Amino acid sequence: MATSMHSLFPLLMPLDTPEGSSYDGYMQVKDKEFRLRLEYPKNGGLQHLRLYGDWQLHHQLQGYEDLVKRRLQSVPDITTFLVELQNILQSIISSEESQDTFADGEQLAILPKVMKDIDEVGWHRVAYVDSNFCKFHFTCVDSAGREHILQADISSKFPEEPPDCSVDLPQSFVPQWSNKSTFKDLLRQFEEFIARFDDLWVQLEEFDKKTIVIEPEKARKSDIYRRVAIGNNASVQMTLDPSHPRMCPECRFLGADHVVTPLKKKLNTGIVSWDNSATVLTNMERVLEIKFPEPTTEAKQEMSGECGICYTYRLEFGIPDAVCDNSQCSKPYHQSCLYEWLQSLPSGSNKFGFNKASGECPYCGVQITIQKPD
Repeated sequence: MATSMHSLFPLLMPLDTPEGSSYDGYMQVKDKEFRLRLEYPKNGGLQHLRLYGDWQLHHQLQGYEDLVKRRLQSVPDITTFLVELQNILQSIISSEESQDTFADGEQLAILPKVMKDIDEVGWHRVAYVDSNFCKFHFTCVDSAGREHILQADISSKFPEEPPDCSVDLPQSFVPQWSNKSTFKDLLRQFEEFIARFDDLWVQLEEFDKKTIVIEPEKARKSDIYRRVAIGNNASVQMTLDPSHPRMCPECRFLGADHVVTPLKKKLNTGIVSWDNSATVLTNMERVLEIKFPEPTTEAKQEMSGECGICYTYRLEFGIPDAVCDNSQCSKPYHQSCLYEWLQSLPSGSNKFGFNKASGECPYCGVQITIQKPD
């Protein structure tokens, strides 16, 4: 603990006396320094901590003595108390310097309520709190061990007004709230809300583990789709219904017509035998009569075909999703790269419609048609 104390509060020196131990020195908050002394008897425990300070510290904490006393009696260690004391002082000073967040000391008026609420849920669940004590990140772990973050911003009207919540989930989280609600109520509702999507994540995680997922490159918990490699520069993008994750997903096949057209037909005819008790991956492989390639390093590299024009795989606007329909070629291209290529061909060797363009494949010369890029 001494090492941690010294790194966080280098101006506080530990002192040992026959009566007990203490820390004496200065705490720096913004551009101010406060003289303080923490004492606790040798065998008294943390509940007997005593805080002494200079007149500036007493003046700054005027009206918040009960809050400080409560924290002294409930913190797990001295370092935690000093960090909380520093945050309280920073919040008070920030409120005096600026009225941007809460006007006329309203922030300080709700601080005791906020601190009481956090004590109730436990500080171990607070991943982040800003210096004004108006922005919070709470952690929550679901039944499968996934960690989730609830961002809650409070106004000067808290708790009369509900927190403004932001989450990385498939649907927006809007808690039920009253002027008697607390952070504990908020987190309980958040945990119940998260549980709704457990089976959705089970379905998506099976694709992540057993197939070559092309997109999203780094999946977030709010992503409800997976674009999975099939082979021959073809893929299928599946978008699941968060409320009914085992139902047949919305499917978009990408690749050469001679590869994806038979798969579309199999899905259309096989959907009647879809088994909602089985996983989406199991159903897709059965209905399409295929086995998705497994995610080995070599297979991923093979499936990540670079564009035949710019020789790059991933650009800012996406990955190659246009493929030559010649089975002897099947070269992949970015839609935008191929469209520019077709524009550069001599007049008469290309055709442009309202939203389509066609011309010769740069590699094999076979006619290729694409949609106009957005």
